[in-house]
Amino acid sequence: MTKSDMPDPRAYKLNANLDDGGGAGFASGYDMSFTAITPTVGCWRLNENFRIYVTKRPNRLNRFMTRFLLGWEWNDT
Repeated sequence: MTKSDMPDPRAYKLNANLDDGGGAGFASGYDMSFTAITPTVGCWRLNENFRIYVTKRPNRLNRFMTRFLLGWEWNDT
């Protein structure tokens, strides 16, 4: 048994689900949903509809300078 056969326990797994809604095909559209098994601690809010989620909270200086220079707002989850 070689160790290259074993999966990496630190790797994040991305689960993709492609559901065609009962075999209707492209006519009714596909529902693609991705779920990542990564915990998020917060997000940068760029505008009303666009957010960037991160797994590690930035320190105070990074949050302040990003708000001051770029206008991004930090939100804890």
